[in-house]
Amino acid sequence: MSGIAESMGLQGVADDEITGETSFDSAEEYLASLMDMAAPLQTLFNKLSLSQQNEAQSEIKLIADKYKRGNKIFLPIAVRIVVARKP
Repeated sequence: MSGIAESMGLQGVADDEITGETSFDSAEEYLASLMDMAAPLQTLFNKLSLSQQNEAQSEIKLIADKYKRGNKIFLPIAVRIVVARKP
């Protein structure tokens, strides 16, 4: 992202990544959130047969459950922030 900002002539480009965790009450909540936010994932899912969709959803939930602590699922998250200004 910073390379794009610089190539557009923006100045004072700063690029940082912030890491942390995000929590979900259940694997089902995580899957619903993932499907709501990730449009490319929805497109891929729509190309699968119903049995393939069910299998993929089951696998996603199984993996999400590996991040369970107590009664919540805590998944790592990384957010990239790029700041720049016009000259």
